[in-house]
Amino acid sequence: MLSLAHATLGGVHAASLSVHAIGQALAWARGGVQKHGIKQVDRLLSNEAVDVWKLAAS
Repeated sequence: MLSLAHATLGGVHAASLSVHAIGQALAWARGGVQKHGIKQVDRLLSNEAVDVWKLAAS
C-alpha cells in the first residue's frame, strides 16, 4: 500500500506518466535517490498481484 501511495505522489509531481518520470518525481518529492524511486515504481507496476487497469478505473 505504501508503494502505491509513493507512486501516486510521484505521478502527481511527474511531467509525464512514464515509469522513469514518475520514479524521478517520487525521489524528488521525498528527497531520495532517483535510482531508488524509479526502481520502486517499476517493481510496483511489474508486480503481477497489482492490477494496474483495475486501479486506474477506481
